[in-house]
Amino acid sequence: MRIINSMYVILTALVVLAGVPACVGESANAGGGVGRIATAAAVPVDDGYAPPVVSALENRQPASRADGAIALGISASGSLQNPAWSPDSGELLFTRFVNGYNAEPADLLIFNMGDALTRTLISNGSGNVNLPGSSWNLGTNYIAFSSSRDPHDEIYAIYADGPANDEWQITDRTEWMAYEPTFSPDGEWVVFESHPLDVEGDGVITKYKIDDSQPYQALTASGDDCRQPNWSPAGNLMLYQKFSGGQWDIWLMNPDGTNQRQLTTGAGDKTDAVFSPDGNWIVYSSDEGALEFANLFIISVDGGPPTRLTTFDGYDGAPSWSPDGRFIAFESAPEDPDAAGGTTLWQIAVPDQFAPPLLFDGGFETGDASQWADVNWNLDRPLGEQLQIVTIPARQGQFAAETIVHDGDQFIDTSGERIQFERPGPNEREGDDYWYAWSTLFPVDWQSPNDWLLIADWHSAYPDACQLLQLELNNTNALSAQILTGDVTGYDCYTGPGTALNQSEVIVDQIALGEWHDFIIHVEWTTSANGLIEIWHKLESEAEFVNVLAWDGIPTLQYMGDPANPAPPYFILAHYRDETNTHTSVLYHDGLRMAVSAANLAEGDLYNLEPSSAVYLPIVAAWEPGM
Repeated sequence: MRIINSMYVILTALVVLAGVPACVGESANAGGGVGRIATAAAVPVDDGYAPPVVSALENRQPASRADGAIALGISASGSLQNPAWSPDSGELLFTRFVNGYNAEPADLLIFNMGDALTRTLISNGSGNVNLPGSSWNLGTNYIAFSSSRDPHDEIYAIYADGPANDEWQITDRTEWMAYEPTFSPDGEWVVFESHPLDVEGDGVITKYKIDDSQPYQALTASGDDCRQPNWSPAGNLMLYQKFSGGQWDIWLMNPDGTNQRQLTTGAGDKTDAVFSPDGNWIVYSSDEGALEFANLFIISVDGGPPTRLTTFDGYDGAPSWSPDGRFIAFESAPEDPDAAGGTTLWQIAVPDQFAPPLLFDGGFETGDASQWADVNWNLDRPLGEQLQIVTIPARQGQFAAETIVHDGDQFIDTSGERIQFERPGPNEREGDDYWYAWSTLFPVDWQSPNDWLLIADWHSAYPDACQLLQLELNNTNALSAQILTGDVTGYDCYTGPGTALNQSEVIVDQIALGEWHDFIIHVEWTTSANGLIEIWHKLESEAEFVNVLAWDGIPTLQYMGDPANPAPPYFILAHYRDETNTHTSVLYHDGLRMAVSAANLAEGDLYNLEPSSAVYLPIVAAWEPGM
């Protein structure tokens, strides 16, 4: 993945000449992959440094490959390496080596998967390098990285959404260098590889609590060469690579350094390992099987034969598994990355046998709302006055959310009164095909809203347009589905020039009180007239779901003018009503799930469409702007 300094370049060259497998930046080979590394303008930073522009690699690889990998369209010069996903899977952190493969200086950049824009996070003339995997922490939104600035490499952190070059130093030791950090899931610890000053071998996996309340803890033995530690998502395991018997292999251990055991076997170097988001699998880079260049492989944390993921004649390495479980990003080169002049970044879909059944589980089984990206409520109140996690009633598992809205419960200066939960990303994009399921209960003493109340919506990314899709209860307790999709240029909420599709349909004539309502929604997301929205509903006491809505041949995303540039919506599980109400309302939510198929939603008989009453209601058979 990286060469630390010129001394290591010389040592590696000597090893190669001696016929011993080289560890260049701890990777069997090394590289990265977009179809083209575009020449970009230099990026000015606070200290006046601007990285030099290097020559572009023109058309060295196609935009897609026979194994299904797709190039990421990142316009940045240099060698693009070490991808690491954001916690919401919507962005990608990476290292840009300015002067070619592993050739410092190196900057940290972030690529947005939605709008394809890239921003600079660190650029100061030194070698700033992240490790793929858990270097971007969910709880704190901090990113850990190493930097070669004077006097030697140490570990730093920076807030992902903060200003550029606003990092802070974590490690500070005079006799040791520190590389390749990742965070513990709670963000309180970093684990990294330590090397004696000016010694590039003999890596020691070391753990350190970032508040400096505990001393540095060496987890592997001095004299072993261990590198690239990554923490498991649950925090119960660490992986690392160890050089033994003339090759690199992947090892596992407990976070306190006990129970060290070798995972991979057989001939060939195995490097650059990271966990799957469910912790059951590990993806790594290897030239096993006598490959000329390393490709990507997946192996169970319990061991066994690996499965080859990429089948490329060139090099694939430094993989990173997206937190939503859908994709693996990696670096790639059509040949040895040094010979190629650098690497570019790619992604490949995770095969079904390794993908988690759920893309998101918001069923409150954590005993709180921590799995949600955000909770919006009246900040003048304690959260406990608007949210209680309860065991009775509960529809799925042990817990459900009791949501309470009082007169005046506005979120900051927004309209209406609410408490609502925002699903973490990535947000819905062109071509996505998703299934959603959840349950809502209106208590027996439920009082209808004066005007409207939303229980769920896909929120518009445009400030003036209303929701793309929402389930709205009216003042007679009828529940409707409403959409606003297509070209929303000039729209003020639902009022506009008629270029968008504005459609509403009652799906439940009268909600039942004191009983869980189960919903399943299927959406094929697109700006074209090829989209689909299907909704199923049943009561807890009913055996089968009934298809209460099917809108086919419609756009399901919003855009302004250019359908090739839609604005991704974000999902809200809501208790959101108009502000004219004076009474206190209580409703319950449970079981929110998101998946790529109906079968993956099912939990026993809950959210199971087999059998179902397929009573399709094709409200819109075809659509054109201006209908």
